[in-house]
Amino acid sequence: MAWRIIPSRFPPVDLFRDVAPTKDWQYLNDLEGRTNERLRAEAAPGGLIRAEDRLEASSSHYILGPLSHPNLDGSRFSDGTFGVLYAALDFDTAVAEVKRTREAFLRSTSEPATRIDMRCIMLDVRGEFHELRGAAGRQYRRVDKSRQLGCRLRDEGSWGIVFDSDARPGGTCIAVFRPPVLTNPRQERHFAFVWDGQRITEMYEYSKAG
Repeated sequence: MAWRIIPSRFPPVDLFRDVAPTKDWQYLNDLEGRTNERLRAEAAPGGLIRAEDRLEASSSHYILGPLSHPNLDGSRFSDGTFGVLYAALDFDTAVAEVKRTREAFLRSTSEPATRIDMRCIMLDVRGEFHELRGAAGRQYRRVDKSRQLGCRLRDEGSWGIVFDSDARPGGTCIAVFRPPVLTNPRQERHFAFVWDGQRITEMYEYSKAG
């Protein structure tokens, strides 16, 4: 199981709130995802998703989004030409990783004090990942080397990489290259970071999915 934390707003407004009972929202969201032109384009031939990886179980925008829309500046295991979904294998590590990257971004843009709403998405994970924990990962601490490795492994058809968290000692993260290893995305909780203009000083939870 993996935890991925993304920006959000609270309370969320469901697309089908005014047209269907709550018990049907999950099914309607799944149906909307299969007919949504944007999501269909993400998995279209010639896109960044392999033809053999276009599975209904992996059709959620929570999975396809980061894989179909790469960070053009690159990331730890991408040179910016393809997307990678990053997640952690426990909630505390996911928070630590996102807190660190969010603080760096807010400092770079000189953001004034504010509150940042976030949501946690839980995902089931099944597949073989390239092992980069412990000694295996030390030679890939430099960004240029880790990006070269990510490009090569993705070209070879790798599902992804499992690696040590830099933000939380003892934590484990994954970098996913292909969507079929992830299934059953579901919202776990909403929370907020409190940014004081220099750093994130507090985190408080709004609610848990019930």
